[in-house]
Amino acid sequence: MKISVALCTYNGAAYLQEQLDSIAAQTRPPDELVACDDASSDETRLILERFSASAAFDVQLFFNYKNIGLLKNFEQAIGKCSGEIIALSDQDDVWQPEKLSRFEHIFLDDPDTGLVFSNAIVTDEQLKSTGWKLWDMTFKRRDRKRFAEGKTLEVLLEYNVVTGAAMAFRSRFRDAVLPFAVLTDFIHDGWISLVIATRAKLRFIDEPLIKYRQHSHQQLGAGLSKWEMAIKERHGAYIENRLLALKRLDEIEQIFRGRNLLSGTDLSPDRLHVLIADRKNHIAGLIEHYKTRAALPDMRISRIPTVLSEIVNGRYHKFSQGFGSAAMDLFSK
Repeated sequence: MKISVALCTYNGAAYLQEQLDSIAAQTRPPDELVACDDASSDETRLILERFSASAAFDVQLFFNYKNIGLLKNFEQAIGKCSGEIIALSDQDDVWQPEKLSRFEHIFLDDPDTGLVFSNAIVTDEQLKSTGWKLWDMTFKRRDRKRFAEGKTLEVLLEYNVVTGAAMAFRSRFRDAVLPFAVLTDFIHDGWISLVIATRAKLRFIDEPLIKYRQHSHQQLGAGLSKWEMAIKERHGAYIENRLLALKRLDEIEQIFRGRNLLSGTDLSPDRLHVLIADRKNHIAGLIEHYKTRAALPDMRISRIPTVLSEIVNGRYHKFSQGFGSAAMDLFSK
């Protein structure tokens, strides 16, 4: 099995060498690294060229003459990979030594698995742990359970739980995945996982196989600031996020039909329509629940009747984290 790593860079000199070193230190090294640089103006190119000269595996370097943006650059990198498995890589993370080995084992063990992704340790600029794991924010236990029950597509239609820096997929799905669709509040990792979920199994590894660095200059991140908001602000932000999800569901259905992406799969357009309608109904109920929570009075004792009502009607357990969320609403500022 040949494994390619698709690495995209842009002015990444501050952290790139650590990521390259971690790729080189894999217990199961990649067979190929494809690095596409998006017209960097710092020393990124020099770092890549030095690494290419000393790497023990094939390194293909491509340098854009003008900036084309993150998504187009990843399209380019994925398109140039020759491996059966394509692992995506950001320029500023650090991989645990066993990452590729763990991924390969799952792909070899189950030919029906199309994509594998792992958890991650969320770190600061110096790679010091923040105390968070990525899935604390992006892939809750309830959704992991739904994945295990075969409800993968239902989860992914509602929101993305797969982070590109922690994923790998079979290259035979590349033609379906590329070019990336332009969707509301969705990027390449969400699109890749959604398309492959209509064709194959998605498997997850509940271990942090990368260090996911957070810093002020990155293009994408874990959105930790949302967890530092006051409760009303957080609920309001979540409502806005779910409204975007409703818009995105319409876009997904239109694009899947327009590109005929369900051809050759076991999923019919009518079945996709039913799944999307079900997710819309769920999100509508979720929005109403969070509107109720966002409107709680400032005085904590005055919140009790509304919180009790939401407990009795079951919406805390259906749409949030049950009694834990109720307690947060009662006692948070």
